[in-house]
Amino acid sequence: MSLADVDLWEDHALPVAGPLAYPIAADFRRDRILRPDARTLTFIEALLRALADTSEDELDAGRWKREVANFDGQVTLSFSLPLLIEAESGKTRSPIRPEIMPRLAERGSVQVARLLGEREFSSPDEMNRALDEARQQGLFEAPPEVQAGRPLTALEQAQELAYDALEASGRLRIKLARKALSLSADCADACVTLGNAALTPEAALEWYQRGVDAGARAIGTERLSEARDLWEHLDARPYMRARVALAQLLKETGRSDEATDHYRDLLRINQNDNQGIRYLLVPLLLEQQRDEEAGSLLAEYKGNLQAIWPYARAIWMFRRQGDSIAAREALQDAIRTNRHVIGYLLDPESMPWRVPHFTLGSKEEAAYAADELLDAFEQTNGALAWLQARGGDLRARRKKSSQAKSSRPSR
Repeated sequence: MSLADVDLWEDHALPVAGPLAYPIAADFRRDRILRPDARTLTFIEALLRALADTSEDELDAGRWKREVANFDGQVTLSFSLPLLIEAESGKTRSPIRPEIMPRLAERGSVQVARLLGEREFSSPDEMNRALDEARQQGLFEAPPEVQAGRPLTALEQAQELAYDALEASGRLRIKLARKALSLSADCADACVTLGNAALTPEAALEWYQRGVDAGARAIGTERLSEARDLWEHLDARPYMRARVALAQLLKETGRSDEATDHYRDLLRINQNDNQGIRYLLVPLLLEQQRDEEAGSLLAEYKGNLQAIWPYARAIWMFRRQGDSIAAREALQDAIRTNRHVIGYLLDPESMPWRVPHFTLGSKEEAAYAADELLDAFEQTNGALAWLQARGGDLRARRKKSSQAKSSRPSR
């Protein structure tokens, strides 16, 4: 922005979001910048005042009016959110995102549990016959209360809306989550959805903590204290998701010790680690120089397929033994799992944008592993030079072996 604008703000002590965050009203075109004339600037003033005074309920309604005062006097503005209105009327539907597929499968499991109720079956075949009978009766497409054969509790109704919110997008997702909480304050998934949509880390932390508290109330203190396989219980999963969201944001905001405590407790109540908490915890332990705990975790979960695990083992081994035979073997095992990780650790700027889901052995997985472990490698004296030397040796050896095989005469 122009220095004259900066001077204007400083001379009049106008508010700014930060020392480098001065507001500017402009239309940035490819070949030029258009500044608003007086009429446009006056309209922008009215627009911002109206939006600042808009309530969450008005946003959820999709249409509203607001009368505000600007430089020209009183102005009435009419607003609408067409995508929300169209989505609610069924005219548009959000595409199914790959990352929500596990949750859709979970919703299917909840549906099956309702259809089967408290009945006990002598064999899997008998249970499958009962499900086939329910399918023939059209119960899979019936409303949830018909499937259950009873009215749903407030929390069950809220959870259905939370599942709907997961499949929605834009304002509709927020609206459904807010509606779920209006039915039951114990709906942890709705809190997580609103935390994901929060505009600041502070607001997100508050929502995630509310989700943890809500999920804990829904499960009960006794079940939480005694659980070892909590993920197997469908009604407990929202609580566990809220704790992961909270822990991840605590780590990102510099509260690593609190994040570590959450991860450890999640492993305590779900020893099968269906959520992959170990992949989040081991880099954090290495960052915190808690090598003994990291070693115990690496020993507890063996045979992991994700690249982050063998690379974590390699840096842990290098910290203990330096450039030993065991450390070299650990690094070789890591490179076999995903050869791209070393390149990203040595040149972080070359990492592709992180994606929430990836295939094993891919560059996307490598970027995830390198991003998680980069601090641990940078904190370890000589580790990056070791990667440069040993990683290059291993790649050259593999290339030479491949060339030797290709040069053998065919029989």
